[in-house]
Amino acid sequence: MFSAAGNGNDKVQHKFFSKRQSLEFIKSVFREGDGVSYSNVDGFIGAILSSGQATLRELQEYYTLEEAFDLWEIVAVNRYNEIQAIKAAKPK
Repeated sequence: MFSAAGNGNDKVQHKFFSKRQSLEFIKSVFREGDGVSYSNVDGFIGAILSSGQATLRELQEYYTLEEAFDLWEIVAVNRYNEIQAIKAAKPK
């Protein structure tokens, strides 16, 4: 699957992550303890798979790590927007 840090490409990995903008809104919406987490699958992978953005085989064989992060960002932004729409639709 994806390469782990420490494989000799740490500078390249740091460069990749340093270019990505923070998704600060996630901290305010998705807190630990809210819901159930995957026990045997990393949440990053689980979110992409459960959204239907990609299959496990596609993540393993086709998408780069950067593309997987882009897919995850799409999932996170969509879920955040759905939560905001639900909150706005609730009577006050």
